[in-house]
Amino acid sequence: MWINNLETASGKRLDDPKHPDHKKPYVQDYIREFGVRKREANALVWSTRKPVADWCARRSGAAPTDYEERLEPEREQLRQVLRRRFGL
Repeated sequence: MWINNLETASGKRLDDPKHPDHKKPYVQDYIREFGVRKREANALVWSTRKPVADWCARRSGAAPTDYEERLEPEREQLRQVLRRRFGL
């Protein structure tokens, strides 16, 4: 999950003292707390997919239907407001 660098999207490195942001407090605070490494967002997303899918599989098959049914009164109220306000 960790990538051992602080390379930016432009290919520059925040841990390089020549980087214009290197001395900014948020960069220095980050380096002090986590070191010269970062979490990759895609890795976080991919690492959670299976646990989330497993959790969803354990849920009742009726859960999406129940959710939609609970939303319907609010949706209808919104439709009425939009009709009154915008003539929809």
